[in-house]
Amino acid sequence: MNIKYFTVIGIGGLLLIATLGVSFREKILPTVSSAPAGTNVQGHIWSSNVGWTKLTGPNYGLQFNFSDTSGDGLYNYADLSNNSWAWNSNIGWINFNPTSGFPSVPAHGVRYVNGNLEGWARATANGGGWDGWIKFGGSQYSATRNGCSFEGYAWGGDVIGWIKLNGANYGFNLNPSTGCETVDIDDFSADPNPVKTDAGTTLSWTPAGEVNGFEVVSDWLGGPPAGTILPGGDPAIRVTPPDLNGGITTYDLRTINKFGDRGPVETVDVTVDYEVSGTCTLPANLNTIDTDRAFDLTFQGLYGSPENSYTFELLEDGLAGIRDIEADQDLTQSPAGDTFTWTGVRVLDGDIGQIEVRVQVKDESGDEKIISCGQTTNFGDRTIIEATP
Repeated sequence: MNIKYFTVIGIGGLLLIATLGVSFREKILPTVSSAPAGTNVQGHIWSSNVGWTKLTGPNYGLQFNFSDTSGDGLYNYADLSNNSWAWNSNIGWINFNPTSGFPSVPAHGVRYVNGNLEGWARATANGGGWDGWIKFGGSQYSATRNGCSFEGYAWGGDVIGWIKLNGANYGFNLNPSTGCETVDIDDFSADPNPVKTDAGTTLSWTPAGEVNGFEVVSDWLGGPPAGTILPGGDPAIRVTPPDLNGGITTYDLRTINKFGDRGPVETVDVTVDYEVSGTCTLPANLNTIDTDRAFDLTFQGLYGSPENSYTFELLEDGLAGIRDIEADQDLTQSPAGDTFTWTGVRVLDGDIGQIEVRVQVKDESGDEKIISCGQTTNFGDRTIIEATP
């Protein structure tokens, strides 16, 4: 590809760009394939001195080769070793990957380093006292990535002046195929919901695009703490919240894309209300009919979380002939999971052939859960009665 060599002269703050008739020289650029594959930059940048620079065209463009050099799986570095050309109709071709002659450090072309563009580009029409260098990343200016765009300035000396990288209708933009866009989470759910046992629930979700991982936003009850990074290839995790007695806990999550950008926070509300399950046994000595008979009642089962305390009380079932059921004392349970026995339980005036005893469980909030111990229809059967949860 042949291009004309432009003579560019700065005079008293005015810029003169003129072709010198037949006296201009021609430069031969390296061959650039038609519509080069892999180019991943698009858009225009602006200089009030030389106008628009176009970053991609039918036979040229820029291709950042992104990689992870820190070992965390996130893109933190890229060079332009494959395609590195942009076009300005006033000063011609600009090479974003020159290899020698740099005015100062860093001694390399434009590179992406930890979120910023650093290094040198050069207009190939340099000469006649103009060196053509353009600096990205200086002591008082920068070119910083924000999502898929770069914001800030580059400096092209007296001739080109400041180059603005973004504006209302233009910019130095990465193609979304690089993974620069933030990614939503779809279908964030819990199964089961509500949670009824200490087996917990499985949280699962679907990312709307390719991600590097997921971040736990706030502490998860029965799960990982805030800031935990979950791998991108396994969008599910088991959590085991303690019994909230019908209360709700919220789980929140967001994606992390290939550049480390966080996506919007998604949440799922989970109701936690453990079922009280287990068995309770009435003793066999209920076969003796007394108006005031003491016996023991045993209850064993799952009551909920060790963090809660429960009070167990006996209830009469209201069946005809049973005027009262009482125990010497209530029992308070913490932690859960033991066997409890009431002593001195009395069935007053229990001189009928039918009895049912129920256990009422009260948690700290006062919510009630009731287990039935079952019933016997004949005191003489000496039956051991078990509850149906």
